[in-house]
Amino acid sequence: HRATVGPPQSPMPAMAPAPSLPPADNLRGAKVLVVEDNEINRELAQELLRPLALDLTFADNGCSALAILRQESFDGVLMDCLMPQMDGYEATRRLRSQPSLADLPVIAMTAGAHSGDEARALAAGMNDYVSKPIRMAHLQAVLARWVAPRRAARRAAAQAQNL
Repeated sequence: HRATVGPPQSPMPAMAPAPSLPPADNLRGAKVLVVEDNEINRELAQELLRPLALDLTFADNGCSALAILRQESFDGVLMDCLMPQMDGYEATRRLRSQPSLADLPVIAMTAGAHSGDEARALAAGMNDYVSKPIRMAHLQAVLARWVAPRRAARRAAAQAQNL
């Protein structure tokens, strides 16, 4: 499932970004893979990320995410940690073992706010950690720290030269 999200047509009050958020121009057009097994959470992520004008692709588990990452290049990944078939920890360990994905920013996005969850995510190779419920200002700051638009285009061009 693929969606380019831009400014909302009719924003839902509960999901509107806080007015104090800085402009997201530095993220506009970034290609981000959102890995989330819960359909409602995928829809919520799409609405929350709409003001950032990201180019989003969705996967519902770690296996699907790895298959998509073999076919397409991304600027970053938002990875749920607890999913069936293959969790986000294992998916991240596997993608880190692939040289072409070693520097891909992976941000944990999980409901587990237990002691040690952040350390486990970082140990699996994730770059950062955002706990649910998502605070939009925090998520935007984390994305701005790690995700750079057009990284995917540069990676795709480099892979094409190696063929």
